[in-house]
Amino acid sequence: MTHSLCCPSRASILRGQYTHNHQVRTNTRPDGGFEKFRSMGHEDSTVATWLESEGYQTALIGKYLNGYAKGNDETYVPPGWYE
Repeated sequence: MTHSLCCPSRASILRGQYTHNHQVRTNTRPDGGFEKFRSMGHEDSTVATWLESEGYQTALIGKYLNGYAKGNDETYVPPGWYE
């Protein structure tokens, strides 16, 4: 099952899972966005962390997930992304 919203689609690309598996269903809280993705521990297992574990360097260019880097944590870099 694919999803037309950007955050569920990006989560699918990052995790290699369909929406019903990664549970990021919308662009905003409580069922979606960066906070949902991070709170479920999904950042520890993404295409970036898989590639990093094999010795590759990855970079974050453009949009990550909706709600990313808002608030007091403007310098946060997700695991697996080259800083």
